[in-house]
Amino acid sequence: MKKNLAAIIAAVSAAALLMAGCGAAAGNGAGSSAAADGIGALKVSAAENETEKEDMGKEGAAKRTITVMADSSSVTVPDKAQIILAVQTEGANAKETQQKNTEAVDQVIAKIRELGVPDKSIKTSGYDLWPRYDYSGNTEKLVGYQVSTSLTVTDRSVEEVGALISECVAAGVNQVNNISYSCSNYDEIYNEALTKAVEKAKEKGEVLAKAADGSLGEILSVSEGYQNTAYRYNTSYMDAKQMSGYGVAEEAAMDVAVMPGEAEITAQVTVVFELD
Repeated sequence: MKKNLAAIIAAVSAAALLMAGCGAAAGNGAGSSAAADGIGALKVSAAENETEKEDMGKEGAAKRTITVMADSSSVTVPDKAQIILAVQTEGANAKETQQKNTEAVDQVIAKIRELGVPDKSIKTSGYDLWPRYDYSGNTEKLVGYQVSTSLTVTDRSVEEVGALISECVAAGVNQVNNISYSCSNYDEIYNEALTKAVEKAKEKGEVLAKAADGSLGEILSVSEGYQNTAYRYNTSYMDAKQMSGYGVAEEAAMDVAVMPGEAEITAQVTVVFELD
């Protein structure tokens, strides 16, 4: 009986040891699998990091660019004019001279209105009163006064300028100081020149890209350059530089011939292209 009990105990112990060994083996297998999975994850993460670095490097690299400046012009004939007329009078004293000048200017303004020019297009743009001296002797001698009033007439069509000047001279104007011209279609002509300037910039960009062993890429930026608006038509009063000196017309037998010539309107641009 004792021998049988000892045999049973030995068999149970052996079974327990066997089961423990199998559990350990299973545990070791799971650990090995987890470790393998961890190593694989690290490898994937490292590969992703390398890809991200490459992408960042590409984005961070400075783009090659070409900067081109170009200009172009369009020509048109001015159709609007501005005239500066003046009346100068002389007299023995300031009051008398001023009165004579006022009467003469009133006659001129009445004539301008009669020709169909509205008051908004007539402006008194200058008024001067100064003494006249005789310096022929050893001392200066006051001999009288001069008064000059300037009138600026704006918003006139070129076709009516000649008749307006002639009529005003007949009415009392004895100085024509300046005629300046503008274009009612200025913005349209300028935009045309602007478009041609951009096209010209593209042509120059193609040449430069080819010379640099590349190809012209997309436009990155466009900026407008200096714009001379001297010929832009404005219905409000437009300042004009008076010509040095003046012409005095004692009589006007016929309309003055007015030739506006051509107006050259220029646009300038700076364009930045990507160089591929």
